[in-house]
Amino acid sequence: MKLTNTYLLNITIVLISLSLGMFGQSTKKIFGFVTDKTTSLPLVGANIIIDGTSVGTSSDEFGYFQFDNLFAGSYSIVTSFVGYKKRTSPITIYNDQPTEISIQLKQSENKLDEILIAGLRNNDLKNIELYTSNDIARSNYQSVAEILEQTPGLEIQSTGGVGSTKKASIRGSETNQVLVLLDGIPLNNQLGGGADLS
Repeated sequence: MKLTNTYLLNITIVLISLSLGMFGQSTKKIFGFVTDKTTSLPLVGANIIIDGTSVGTSSDEFGYFQFDNLFAGSYSIVTSFVGYKKRTSPITIYNDQPTEISIQLKQSENKLDEILIAGLRNNDLKNIELYTSNDIARSNYQSVAEILEQTPGLEIQSTGGVGSTKKASIRGSETNQVLVLLDGIPLNNQLGGGADLS
């Protein structure tokens, strides 16, 4: 069978159209924002996972997150953030239609009992500073950052005035080199690396 130039041209046009259509489609399937329910401010570094899977992400500095390359169907999105109640949100994805979801988290009633500051080197326990709940109550400080400013060798770096980000630096280290844990869970921002103590 002999192929004519017109036939080959038609096949080429069809293939180009199909490839352009494939590249033009969005792979973004779920996207949205995580905010504080009371203040509507974005929550930076909230953990968002698809229930029953190992697929997860975290919110950026605007509270934005997204999941790509998901099949059509129903999912449960589990969102958690330190100091807030965990929330599960059902969502349905349709073919080639990105689905937007707005997640608002309520602050938790739980309060910290004590703060442990540990600078361990070769399992040396001499560098531990412990602040009990009584110490915190007597101190009259308004935030964890204010309490930690009293600790020798620990410097709190602020990005501005009232309500600004405050991060810890130990003996001149970068703030993203200081690991801050709450019940063994890192509070460090996945984007910048530092933990906001404000």
